[in-house]
Amino acid sequence: VVGNIGYMTAGNKFYTFDLSSKSGSRHQLGVVTLAGTGNSIFVAGNYAFVATSAESAELQIVDVSNASAPTIVGQTDINGEEGRDVFVNTTATRAYLATELSVTQAELFIINVTSKTGNQPILGSYDTDGMDPKGVTVVSSNRAIIVGAGAEEYQVINTTIESTLVRCGGMDVDTGINGVSSVLESDGDAYSYIITGDA
Repeated sequence: VVGNIGYMTAGNKFYTFDLSSKSGSRHQLGVVTLAGTGNSIFVAGNYAFVATSAESAELQIVDVSNASAPTIVGQTDINGEEGRDVFVNTTATRAYLATELSVTQAELFIINVTSKTGNQPILGSYDTDGMDPKGVTVVSSNRAIIVGAGAEEYQVINTTIESTLVRCGGMDVDTGINGVSSVLESDGDAYSYIITGDA
């Protein structure tokens, strides 16, 4: 949700909803068909960034400036593995896309989304070394956090040099991590909240 507009995916459909009223059934505003199943949405400004299962468009960019007529304007083809989660920086110029585990390629990608339209270029990638990603977030000091199942389930990546992403820390959570969200305190300390498979 951003303001009075709700965003969701169901299968390969991307929907917008009117949430100006908070009770009762909500009115659907618009719908657009994605290239694959929508797995995650991040809305920044007039654009929604959607991680999809499509092998040729793991990231799709939807113009939502008119909530009644969302329109796909851009995409990125990564590696043939489905997009799992996406995070976009505050200026909406970089997207951080986590894909499912690949035995031959990377699973975290930094994408230049400055233009939003057409094919968006990949700036850098990172191999999680056997971890199957479920979520990604970015905090201060150019640090990305990617979480998932298998291998080291919580990994912190230094993204200062976008073409050369480097692991700078991590931890094992053997029950797996299904999602992550981070907060930044005024003194610069960053904390992550994670959801795990631990009962």
